[in-house]
Amino acid sequence: MMPVVEGSGRLPLNLMHFGRMLRRAGLPVGPGQVIEAQNALLHIDLTRKHDVHAGLRAVLATRHEQWEVFDAAFALFWRNPERNVAESIMAALDG
Repeated sequence: MMPVVEGSGRLPLNLMHFGRMLRRAGLPVGPGQVIEAQNALLHIDLTRKHDVHAGLRAVLATRHEQWEVFDAAFALFWRNPERNVAESIMAALDG
């Protein structure tokens, strides 16, 4: 079970789903890494998306060869909910 940080809202659940997405995309992400990711985010300013991305990638994509898949999954999963899904996919494909 993932520890719940006060004020974290749905973040633990979203991290679990993100881990599953990465696993389906071929990255070897297990429950332990998802817990590590949540712990890493305790030390990151969650309002800085670049920092969140770097922190999660350091824990969940440990090999350089995994970064491209991680980056695409991050862009899709953590997109702005106000944006159209098709716009998010196109933006991710454009780099």
